[in-house]
Amino acid sequence: MKQDGYIVKKFLTKKDFILFKSELEKFVRKQFESLNIEIDDLTQYHNVVDDDTHYKVYKKLYDSSFFDEIDFDITLVEKRISEILNSKLVIKDDYYHDSKKINIRIIRPNSNDYSPVHRDSWLDKLKESGINLYVPLWGSNENSSLAVIKGSHKWVNLKRVEVDNFTVPQLVTDNTLNFIRPNPSDNEVLIFYPKTLHSGLGNYSSETRFSLEVRLYE
Repeated sequence: MKQDGYIVKKFLTKKDFILFKSELEKFVRKQFESLNIEIDDLTQYHNVVDDDTHYKVYKKLYDSSFFDEIDFDITLVEKRISEILNSKLVIKDDYYHDSKKINIRIIRPNSNDYSPVHRDSWLDKLKESGINLYVPLWGSNENSSLAVIKGSHKWVNLKRVEVDNFTVPQLVTDNTLNFIRPNPSDNEVLIFYPKTLHSGLGNYSSETRFSLEVRLYE
């Protein structure tokens, strides 16, 4: 990880992951129900919502969504990532509070739902000491999963610019960027540094991508 800026590892035990994913699905569907969204197959979400409804979903999932709302021992996640990285890590929110926030990202096919190429450490509220997790839930595949640039956590003197409709600045460069979609499988986790350049890079599949994105600190 120190060399490439990211790694992909097995996540939880099979039993724990099935429970974790099931509880997250219940949580997502509960938010959908509150907005009168009816859907059987979550990967076809893009076929039942318009942009206005999607924004309401985004707000609903982002605002006041915490792991204590689901029936799962979230310390299992903290212990597993701590084991992988040989460092005691805990989930905190982006202001370093002990609240453990659920951040589920929804990226529709051929949409602008994804963020530009950036470092999370460019956000003033974040620390470079954090560790990012990307956990695929539904619809994450080789054409839609999070993309990273290998070794970019070591790059210096990068230029950036503020972008409308996004909270994070975008990388400015004339160079060709070699993105990799590590594409973790079911019950795998992509772990990367906040300084590693990354982006949703567009969803070029026929399914909506749902992923859990979490940040841990020492």
